[in-house]
Amino acid sequence: MYAFVSFIQFRDSFEDKLHFFSEECDHLQGFQLLVDWDGGFGGVASGIATEIVDEYSSKGLVTFLASPLTQSLDKVPMSALCVLIIV
Repeated sequence: MYAFVSFIQFRDSFEDKLHFFSEECDHLQGFQLLVDWDGGFGGVASGIATEIVDEYSSKGLVTFLASPLTQSLDKVPMSALCVLIIV
């Protein structure tokens, strides 16, 4: 029960902050999300993305996936390094 109440409080707080900052923008063009896809926050990120799409359907939404670097940098191909640096 506590987790559900905590989620509702998080959702309400997120909606308030989203509306506050979007109303402060002069020319809101879209949103960028940096999401940790390797951990347990994928569901939270999905809920945030759904909320943004529902509220601001005419604005763009770009999602970047982040993952911890598990290999040594000298074993990673240069093209993968460029993608990791951009994200």
